[in-house]
Amino acid sequence: MKAKVLLNGYRVVALPLGEIDVNEYTKAGVEKRCSRAAKRYLYLRRHQGGSEDAVFVANVKAGVSEKDVRRCWTVNGLDPDGIQSVGVGSLRGNEREGGGAWFVRVVLKCASAVEEILDKNELDLRDLAGYLWGKDQGEDGARQDWDRKEGRTRDGMGLSHSKESVGFDAALASYRAARPGAGRMREWSVKIMEEYERNEAEQTRKNLVNAVDDDGFVLVRSGGRRGIVRDPTGASVGAAPRHLGQDAYEKRILKKQRTTLDVEDFYGIKKKEVRRNQVLELRRQFQIDQDRMRKMANAMESREPHEGNK
Repeated sequence: MKAKVLLNGYRVVALPLGEIDVNEYTKAGVEKRCSRAAKRYLYLRRHQGGSEDAVFVANVKAGVSEKDVRRCWTVNGLDPDGIQSVGVGSLRGNEREGGGAWFVRVVLKCASAVEEILDKNELDLRDLAGYLWGKDQGEDGARQDWDRKEGRTRDGMGLSHSKESVGFDAALASYRAARPGAGRMREWSVKIMEEYERNEAEQTRKNLVNAVDDDGFVLVRSGGRRGIVRDPTGASVGAAPRHLGQDAYEKRILKKQRTTLDVEDFYGIKKKEVRRNQVLELRRQFQIDQDRMRKMANAMESREPHEGNK
């Protein structure tokens, strides 16, 4: 693996072409392999949105699992226990663009773990990629296997004596011609992260809309009935007017919910402040009453002997 490469805020990790199966020497097999191994760069970037410490890894193999991610962390000398959760998703593209891009979102337990993976000079991410060289000697070993199968020879310059580009050379040329550039992969990565953040915001909005307030009520959109209806749990709920537009309807619900963390914190602080002031006032009144009782007791004691002398 080469030293780290940064490109417009992305950590770019180049991978080998892909494993070439010696049993797939037919034209169809070669084309299939080339199309499946067309995108061989992984793109890493810190997740910019949200409060979690997370890393996006774009262009991973389809069906990548959390086990693959943890094994990758171990191979690179990182602590897999530092991973809190792993999310997998895809952004579908058309066939000409390569069919789609898969990504993983790795949530880490601390910010230093994010910096550790992004700042590491050498990364081995083969566990996250789908198609790699089957031989330890890489491209040269794949060429030798291919040539041995076809009975071809190469000169000292590594050039084939075949008159036409076939087999491995054809696969390699097709791959280099078909792979998308860094600009295309950046576009994919940005779309993936923006889509994830939109979905995250949408889920948060839905949670707010469906949340139950302190009085046990939740506002819902009327399905044709007006007034008070009941949800499946039997709780009474207030039906919002149906004629409102979607945006106005959602704004009205969000305004009435008042269940966000900031609002809860604000009202919680205000309630505590009121209770504290009430306690202080009660203590002050108690102290005043206590002093008054003490003065009255002293007055009674000083008055009794004087009356007895009379």
